[in-house]
Amino acid sequence: MFKTFLRHLPRPFWKFHKYYDSCLLAGSLLVLAVAETQSDYFAIIPFWPLRSIAFTLAVIAPLLLLSRRWNRLYTITIIPLAMLSIFLNCWLCHYYGRPVDETLIAILAVSSFGESREFTVEVLKSPHGWLAVAAICSTVLLCFLSWHLKFRVTPGMRRTGYLLFLPFLLLTLYFLTSRQPGQILNCATLTRIPVAIHQYQQLLEGFVKAALTPELPPELHRTSPDNLLGVIVIGESATRSHHSLYGYRRNTNPELEKQADELILFDDIISSTVQTSSSLANIFSFATLQKQTARCSLETLARYTGFKTVLLSNQLRWGEFDTPLTLLFKHVTRTVYLQTITSHVSDGNLLHFITPELTGAPTAAPTLLFIHLIGSHLPFASRSPFEYKRFPSPVEKDSNGITPHVQEIIDEYDNSILYTDHILNRILELLKIR
Repeated sequence: MFKTFLRHLPRPFWKFHKYYDSCLLAGSLLVLAVAETQSDYFAIIPFWPLRSIAFTLAVIAPLLLLSRRWNRLYTITIIPLAMLSIFLNCWLCHYYGRPVDETLIAILAVSSFGESREFTVEVLKSPHGWLAVAAICSTVLLCFLSWHLKFRVTPGMRRTGYLLFLPFLLLTLYFLTSRQPGQILNCATLTRIPVAIHQYQQLLEGFVKAALTPELPPELHRTSPDNLLGVIVIGESATRSHHSLYGYRRNTNPELEKQADELILFDDIISSTVQTSSSLANIFSFATLQKQTARCSLETLARYTGFKTVLLSNQLRWGEFDTPLTLLFKHVTRTVYLQTITSHVSDGNLLHFITPELTGAPTAAPTLLFIHLIGSHLPFASRSPFEYKRFPSPVEKDSNGITPHVQEIIDEYDNSILYTDHILNRILELLKIR
């Protein structure tokens, strides 16, 4: 239709419709190149924009070299895959704060279907969600239009195609001579995705081995009394910067602050990553960012020294699918996954299971209790009951230019921190009367 419109333009524009297909494809590839070079990954990998441009030119080159039939096939396969991978990377960079890599694949793998559904709904409600939908629809349209490309490859176009390969060949030669062949695959999102999946599979195999045949330290032994009760509470998406115990402007820890003199606050601890899943993998095993070999988990060490281990979780259970997170607690003595029992995911419901563990008669063996809260997991508005929705406070001043939408998110997040404060205080009270 648009090409017909071009044919009816004044005489100087008569022949422009002959180049319509070429301009359409060139414009789409320009969008691809800009999106790839604007990826947040350049903050991690040196000279990232130059790598992206070289790879993008190499992707364009076959369009100037292949015959019409193979050109069509190439255009409707590689180009849409490259564009969709870039859109995916931009989406994940925005919402997770990191590009596609092994750590992000692990995060996506440990997210259950329920969590993914909640996350997707929240994303689609935002302006970026609508942009993502529009980008996907545009890619589908590109696939349709690409099938109808009609331009012929001329000798001049072939020479240009060979030249477009040159930057990527030089980049490949540089990585090979510097003994960094793996860096070639870090040149674009399209190639990083399979590499990241492979790296995650290797990580998972290490945790499977650690769960089945743990490597225990030879000096492992227990010196604690039989009536010992250890409690480890695992939070979710909680940042120290929103806890009033650490100086936050809002009083989000009113109950814990009443007994601040009895608490030991650590202010020099840095998490290995900002994601719960990868942080827990490093905290509860011998795996580190530099050497991701699990060897064995903290739960395994406790169990082999005679501890009874119990996991009370308000997280969704994956079932038959193992992840590094589930393998950390694969062989605990007893598990309770609250969300398989009740549809209400408030952490307060977990207290019904915590109370008997903390107030019951001491067992014949020491016990290590893991409590995994839903904490401040998205969506924030669902993480605190009505009586704990105390923000925004009526006495608060102006929000200093923060948009109402962002302020609402901050308010709901602070309410979730406030409710977690209540849960932690309740656990401490139960331990005091034990």
